[in-house]
Order: sequence, then C-alpha cells, then structure tokens
Amino acid sequence: MNPVTLGLKRGLKRWQEVADLNLLKVKGISVPRIFVKAKGASSLANNQTIIIASGLHLEETSGPLLLLDPSSLLPKLQPALQKNISFLIYPVINNYGLKYSPSGPEKLLRNNKQGINYNDGWGLTQKKCLEVSLVEKDILEFGKKQNLSLVLSLHEDSTAPGKGYLWINATNAKLRRLIQKNVTTSIDTSLLIKTKAKSVQGGKVEAGFMVVNAKDKGSFENWLADDLKVPTILSEAPFGLDLSTRKNFHSAIIASCINSRLRV
Repeated sequence: MNPVTLGLKRGLKRWQEVADLNLLKVKGISVPRIFVKAKGASSLANNQTIIIASGLHLEETSGPLLLLDPSSLLPKLQPALQKNISFLIYPVINNYGLKYSPSGPEKLLRNNKQGINYNDGWGLTQKKCLEVSLVEKDILEFGKKQNLSLVLSLHEDSTAPGKGYLWINATNAKLRRLIQKNVTTSIDTSLLIKTKAKSVQGGKVEAGFMVVNAKDKGSFENWLADDLKVPTILSEAPFGLDLSTRKNFHSAIIASCINSRLRV
C-alpha cells in the first residue's frame, strides 16, 4: 500500500473541518477536491483562485502528503487568503497507484490499469485516465466563474535524486525574478540543482534551477499554461531525501510563488 493511501482518509477529514471538500466521482473513481475560500470573497464572479495539485505519480509522495496536511499548508496560503484569493486543491489525482508501494514498478505508480500515464492527455482528445477527464472538466467549469491566477503542481524527479528545481511556464520576467529571489533566500541552495545546460525540453534554463516555457504537450502543466494561459509552476522536490525535507521544499516553493504572485 502507498503511504499516501494511509494519509488520505485522515487528511480529508481534517480538511473537512476547515474548507469545502468534495469528491469528483465516476465509475468507481474518486478524486478529492478542496476549496479554501477567502473569507473576504464576495462573489464567485470577481474572485481570484490559485490551483495547487499533486498525486499524478505516486512514487512521488511528498506533494500529496503535504496537501493532505492542512496544519502545514494553511499558513503558507494565508498571505493570499488575506488578499481575498481562494485556493482550489487536488491533493491526489491518481487512484490506481494508491494500491502500490512507492518502491514498486513505475508503471503501477504513474499509469492507470490500461497503461495510460496520469500526466498525459490533458487538454487533448486522445484516450486519457478517467481522473484526468474529471479534473479537466472541473477546472474548465471553475474557470468560467473564477479568475485562475496561478497554478502550482508538486512533483519529484527521480532522474535528479537529491536535487530540486522548477519548471515555469506562462510567467512574465518580473514574476520569475521574484520567484527566483524568494526561492534562493528560503531554501537551502544545496538542495537546488545547478545545471549548466542552456535549455531543457525546449525551455530556457535560468539561474541553473528554473526551466522556462518547456514543451510537454498533454501534461497537466502545459495544458494550463499553454492552452488556458495561466501562470504555472511545477515544483520538483529532491527525490530520495527524507519526507520532511521533501515536504519542506514544496512548502517553501508554495510560499515563494504565492508571495511573488502577490507582488505582480
């Protein structure tokens, strides 16, 4: 069993006490959806909302476990909530991988039982995971009522163990500079990858740890950035380190990005 499974029931129960909790359901599939509404928000039509999502690949446990811990996450959201910006949170999108240990075969943790990757098909008409279709529809409907001002997606990268970095799409230069400054002053820089590559996956590398406007058609992040034009930041926590370090990395990235967004 995946440790995310163990944290899911308890985490959702705790969220139910402080936020609006719903389950997106179809054919035995259930995706938790948490809406943290800013107290000063007067009506849905004029509000800004930040999306935070994780749990596409379940060998990457730090993102879901952080998002299932309101006591750790809520303090990082407060600066935005105080500015009447709400949050839409999808802590665990992948249902199939919940049955398997993070040390198990990657295909069981990243794909559904038909072998379709959970971070593929977003915004495309091809066959995709049912959970992807559910979340896609929910975001599109939500976006008709709210201004989606930022997306934060939490991952870990096993190809760069022990190091973290960011993918940043659809952001302007000022926002990127602010994020860079906030990240390097709030995170132990020894945890940040320092690549000398000038580009990765079509994206320009800035400051050694930020990949800007990379292309990955069908991914959750590219769909939101390229198709919906929402500034999107993907946090890759340092895979292989202890859970506390990985969660703290994501937590610092969330705080840095939110605080930066509030200044732009």
